Amino acid sequence: NRMNDEIQQHPETLFYLATDSQKEKALPKGIFGKRIITLDKEISRTTPSGIENAVVDLFLLSKTNKIIGSFYSSYTEMAAELSEIKCIIMKYGE
Repeated sequence: NRMNDEIQQHPETLFYLATDSQKEKALPKGIFGKRIITLDKEISRTTPSGIENAVVDLFLLSKTNKIIGSFYSSYTEMAAELSEIKCIIMKYGE
């Protein structure tokens, strides 16, 4: 997968994982361990603090060197545009 490819090319690579799903955080953490950095706060569209945390998450993602993003994610695209960084979009199921 793209993350393994990145590690092979750059062994020191860390990943910032931006997602509002605890389930989505668990799998990469289980595979990549301490290489995964994430904001461990509520990210929600329904509470003021959740929305604030989502904005923090977006800006943190925008400060990475490259984004490996999900298909049809405006969040991914906006983070890439904020800092004009390379964005690789994964196809569904990739």
